[in-house]
Amino acid sequence: MGTFKNNTGDKVKKLGENRERRVSRVSLGGDFMAKEKKLTDRQRRFVQEYLIDFNASQSALRAGYTEKNHAIMGARQLQNPFVKEEIEKRMADIKQRNDLKQDEVVAEFKKIAFANITDFINIIPVEYEDKKGNKKIRYDFELKDLSQVAPEKLSAILEIKRNKHGDLVIKLHDKKGALDSLGRYLGMFSDNLSVNNKGDVAVKINVKGV
Repeated sequence: MGTFKNNTGDKVKKLGENRERRVSRVSLGGDFMAKEKKLTDRQRRFVQEYLIDFNASQSALRAGYTEKNHAIMGARQLQNPFVKEEIEKRMADIKQRNDLKQDEVVAEFKKIAFANITDFINIIPVEYEDKKGNKKIRYDFELKDLSQVAPEKLSAILEIKRNKHGDLVIKLHDKKGALDSLGRYLGMFSDNLSVNNKGDVAVKINVKGV
């Protein structure tokens, strides 16, 4: 009578070892892919464009997304963890290269946000008579001597030129944009982004304390 050899235990053991090796390879592959996850060429272009003006919709359009869906794709890119990570990395690099400090950036925004056109021009009342002989007042403007204007105020000026009629034109940086940026920095605003099934993007701004 022959002997019976039970190989069940050995088979179970080998099965377990094989399964462990497979799990190990899958885990290693997952970690490897997570670390090596790369952005597409279009996503990299989006990051570059976004760092110019921080406008997600226009950045997506310049990056090559279509007119039809660029607003949606811009919003989606900002929700992509790999894109967000790349933007944060690039911003940190820019800050380090330029030795930028948060207080300095806020100070520049304040110069623009609280600038007043009368910081740079004089408003001169001029009396005149209309066709009926009635005395009226009109206002002329002249540029102040900018050497007498506080240097920190001059940062608010975007452009000074004369138009084709010879009139002096002075243009200041975007006051509302600077105020918006300061408001977000202070936590006054929170944006809620929603995209409907038609592709329309709506941004609702909640103002705290109002």
